[in-house]
Amino acid sequence: VEIDADISQQKIGRIEILSDRIPGPKDVKVGIAYSATPGQEKLDCLPGEEGSTGKVICRFEENASILYVYQPLNWEGPYHKLPPQEVLTKAKLDSLLWVAR
Repeated sequence: VEIDADISQQKIGRIEILSDRIPGPKDVKVGIAYSATPGQEKLDCLPGEEGSTGKVICRFEENASILYVYQPLNWEGPYHKLPPQEVLTKAKLDSLLWVAR
């Protein structure tokens, strides 16, 4: 788990779960396949940028503070676009990220 302060350094700005030992919403754990994520058909996903280039960043509209960061397997881009569905379904959850709003 990584915890970072917000810009004021007074509050928690983000918490990142990197271990499969800590469950997230609906018992989702790091390492789960995109296709096995409960409710994955409702995920809103975008290609990662900067430090997340090559990854897929997803969220559920009803819980926009939690981001699901997936790592596609055996995919060489283009990284500014989402991978094809057959690649995305096999992508593994790399981390869960809670961001203060």
